[in-house]
Order: sequence, then C-alpha cells, then structure tokens
Amino acid sequence: MGRVGAELKVVSDSRANGLLMSGPNFTMDMHGLNAQGNRITGRAGILALVIGGKVVANGVDFLPGSNVSVYLDPALGAGNGQPAAVLVGTAKVKPNGTFTLTAALPRGLSAGVHDLQAVGVTKGNLLRAVTLGVSVANRPI
Repeated sequence: MGRVGAELKVVSDSRANGLLMSGPNFTMDMHGLNAQGNRITGRAGILALVIGGKVVANGVDFLPGSNVSVYLDPALGAGNGQPAAVLVGTAKVKPNGTFTLTAALPRGLSAGVHDLQAVGVTKGNLLRAVTLGVSVANRPI
C-alpha cells in the first residue's frame, strides 16, 4: 500500500453545514447532528459537533471492501499519561467506492476543541488520513 502526503482542499459545505475535503483520488464530507438528528449549523470553515450528538462522514473513491475509521483526538495517542485515541466508528466501503458513517460521539466527551480523524484507503491503494479540528459544544450553536 502506498503512503504519500497529499495536498488537501477543505471548503465549507453550506448545503450540509459541514466541511468538504478533497484530495488526489478521493472526496469526503463531514457534518454533525444534534441529539434529535438535525444537522448542526456552525460557522463557515468550522466543523461543529454537540455533546450527545453524532458525526456523519461520507466519502467517494475509496477501495471497495476496505474500512474507513473515524477517531477522536488521535494526536494524543497512548502513553505518557495521555488517554488513547477513541474510535468513534467504522464503515465498510461499498463496491462503488463510497461509504457513509453515522456514529454517536463518545460518552464523557468534554466541550471544547478536539481533533477528528478519518482514515481509509483510496481506490488507488493509497492510505489517506484526514484530521480536522472540531468545535464540540454543550448545545447547538
């Protein structure tokens, strides 16, 4: 499997109140849902999530049959007294190269700034890890 640093384009997705990411050989969008299942409206360029809500990730041009996983705070890692990253959810890529993941945010998550990372393999067999800073609020903005 190839591993190559790639330029990533990130833009606000006004239709989804989220962020749209694209790079060589893949596209992904992410947005948040509140506890009632409604899309969270945030500020332009910021992925807004809410405690008790969910994160939604969709992607195109991923390797069929592979998995795409979403983690919270992956930069922390385990060790040195730091908690391990939390797996939020995993989606199986469909035969057409698309995936959709809707996963509840972990219990005990605190409000504030966190990192959210999606990791998967493109149709070109390249590992892609997209890490975004997200704003987690106690209630929708």
